[in-house]
Amino acid sequence: DRERLEEERRIAEMGLHEVQARFESAFNSAPIGMALVDLDGHCLQVNDALCRITGHTRDQLKATTFRAITHSDDADRDADLVRELLDGGIPSYQTEKRYRHAWGHYFWVLLTKSLVRDVQGRPLYIASQVQDISERRAMTVRLEYLIDHDFLTGLYNRRRFEQELAREAGRVARYEAKGAVLMIDLDNFKYVNEAFGHKAGDDLLKGVAGALRHRIRQTDDLARVGGDEF
Repeated sequence: DRERLEEERRIAEMGLHEVQARFESAFNSAPIGMALVDLDGHCLQVNDALCRITGHTRDQLKATTFRAITHSDDADRDADLVRELLDGGIPSYQTEKRYRHAWGHYFWVLLTKSLVRDVQGRPLYIASQVQDISERRAMTVRLEYLIDHDFLTGLYNRRRFEQELAREAGRVARYEAKGAVLMIDLDNFKYVNEAFGHKAGDDLLKGVAGALRHRIRQTDDLARVGGDEF
């Protein structure tokens, strides 16, 4: 019986070693950044992808915390989620943050955290997954800009102008303030296009937009609402 128990123990240990080896292989070769973080926020283990994403070496990441490389505006963004995770209210969560790269600039990441517990259910460490989403964020910002702005002059378009006009009208009505709307139309603009071409017409519109932009106050709104209407 003793020999049988010893053999079973040896087989169990081999199984655990195999599971550990598979985990470490998957962890180290994962295409996204991964880290095992203790409950105080220090990195216990990081993979190559996380080093590539952040520009920091393994030793540098283990010597600091995720909070230390997080943009100050984002540091407490997931504080409530962390507490809920540790309390067992949620198994995992995702959030977006800005991390400081080793070169000094900030970049956006999608951060996924899940809690690992021991057999008694006590928290051991947090498994963090980090994906660089800077390009996606930049594209989103660009699309949001294009929705609200005229592609030629960079001014508000009609859609955004009508939104701002409605907001300002509401403010005027509520506080009995004063406001004004000034409509500017370029006389004989079509003759510029006919005589000199659309490139000259576009340059004229951009020139007028620039001149108007320098004439208004920061609290004013300027828009191109039509072909030659501002």
